[in-house]
Amino acid sequence: MCIGATPATVRRIYLLDFGLARQFRDKGKIKRRNHVGFRGTLRYVSLNVHERKDQCTCDDLISNFYSMVELAEGTLPWTRMRDAEDIARRKRNISFEELCPFSGMSTELQEYYTYCYDNVEDPNQPNYDYLKDIIKKSLPTNFDFNTPMPWEMKPSDNTSANFTQETNPSNEPNPVT
Repeated sequence: MCIGATPATVRRIYLLDFGLARQFRDKGKIKRRNHVGFRGTLRYVSLNVHERKDQCTCDDLISNFYSMVELAEGTLPWTRMRDAEDIARRKRNISFEELCPFSGMSTELQEYYTYCYDNVEDPNQPNYDYLKDIIKKSLPTNFDFNTPMPWEMKPSDNTSANFTQETNPSNEPNPVT
């Protein structure tokens, strides 16, 4: 995970994993593979990875979703499982309510999860604006985009490093980017 380094990007978080990266487009065309080995961490991979199907962009979004659930819940229902088939079976058969029993993750995030698995016209071109809107709707109503993030604080005195002021001179709420 990386955080933007300039005042314009300081609130942008980048999720990176170059260890498993590959070029999947060549001159704009998606390269499909017939045989795909397992790549990833059992806890976070999508069912496509468990089933050795070629991965797409939505598989990364599903992994991100499982990370969000783990942060909110403290664990995933299959964390202690070791067998790949048992984990895949659990992922395949779990309801959203079973996945998120304690945190009260909103139904909007269920929409995110369903969209990534089922409702994408082109799994390599997800509608990121739609997904951002879902995440925004799931935030508490009193969420303040102008509140400094921990990394915007000066380590010496816990005061704002003033990135927000430079990024947002109009004092309008910062958009989720």
